Amino acid sequence: MIPKVMSWKRDTVTDLLEVINNGDTLAVIDIHGVPADSMIGMRNNLRSNMKIRVAKKQLMRIAWEQAGKDLTVLEQLFDGAIQPALVSTADYNSFEVFSELKKTEAGRAAKPGDVASEDIIVEKQDTGMPPGPIVGELNTVGIPAKIMQGSVQIQKRTVILEEGEVFEGELGMMLSKIGINPMVTGLRLCGTLEDGTLFSPSTLDIDYEQFESDLISYAAGGFNLAC
Repeated sequence: MIPKVMSWKRDTVTDLLEVINNGDTLAVIDIHGVPADSMIGMRNNLRSNMKIRVAKKQLMRIAWEQAGKDLTVLEQLFDGAIQPALVSTADYNSFEVFSELKKTEAGRAAKPGDVASEDIIVEKQDTGMPPGPIVGELNTVGIPAKIMQGSVQIQKRTVILEEGEVFEGELGMMLSKIGINPMVTGLRLCGTLEDGTLFSPSTLDIDYEQFESDLISYAAGGFNLAC
């Protein structure tokens, strides 16, 4: 007996096929950790130039194969994606897709259980906060604070967590109170496929201002050498 396929799965595959077949640049993004209300706003901002479809990986695989594409490429795009979504665009190349998705990134306060992606450092500073219980609370989580000249001041530069360590207790909330929101959320690009070429995020992450400066410098150097 042939198992019955749920209609919503067929509809999802149909939607995914439309996304795949109507874009010159395809991409997989990871939406894991993005709050639902933020996700709605991000999709609305990108909707005019990108099609985004969230689905289970297996349904994406089915649609990808039905579109006649190499499944091994999709598996590479899935690398590192916890909650993937498929993206297509006829308006942007891979570098522009990366730049647009980068704009969705924003910091949030760390929660217990979050892992530090880099060293968390608190600089010596005047927080500008008035005296109060905050001093004891900061010291409790390892941030050396003291009241000086009528405000709460951090006494010295301190590495609160090292890369890979886990946030515990009230640490994330206390860091947020002094303006440190280390957990980056946004539509994280896993990779793109354009004209048969697979691009990784590291390849697409270009500092355009530095690139322009380098070009000017190289041109000036070439002109001086010619003279």
